[in-house]
Amino acid sequence: MLLASGTSMRLIDTAATSQWGIPSSVLIERAGVGAADMLLRLRPELRDEQVVVVCGKGNNGCDGFVVAHHLSDEGAHVTVALLGAVKELKGDAAAMAQVWQRIGEVVEISPSGGKRQLENVVGEADVIVDAVFGTGLSRAPEGIALIAVDAINAAGARGAYVFALDVPSGLHADDGS
Repeated sequence: MLLASGTSMRLIDTAATSQWGIPSSVLIERAGVGAADMLLRLRPELRDEQVVVVCGKGNNGCDGFVVAHHLSDEGAHVTVALLGAVKELKGDAAAMAQVWQRIGEVVEISPSGGKRQLENVVGEADVIVDAVFGTGLSRAPEGIALIAVDAINAAGARGAYVFALDVPSGLHADDGS
């Protein structure tokens, strides 16, 4: 298996959109559907479980909304927890959030009450999809993102199945730190 670094993935995404003319929304849809299909193959019982998709406000969170939509279409019980407010989203992330909101609810996680909110949302989940950060992260998580990473890790330690989009949030895709 070949793995692309974060830098390589950015170059591939840029080439796909600017040189090959593939709209970013098509790339996002393909990534989200592919990830959801993989998750369903790895965990077919997911259709009877509580799934929480924890989304950041960037591209990885955008993919997370597509995963949520596809898993819901497959019969899973899905909740989306957004690190921030829907009104703060821009571009493709705002569009994918609007699509999801026609299907399900977005629990907006505020910086002030984030720890308690995340513990409540993630606490009972059987499956957690980590869509906080992807390959573009170049610094250590902080604030509400760090709280989310800690909540996801704690849920994994208690036995929840954690599925990360791209790479686990907080992992630097170029150097592994």
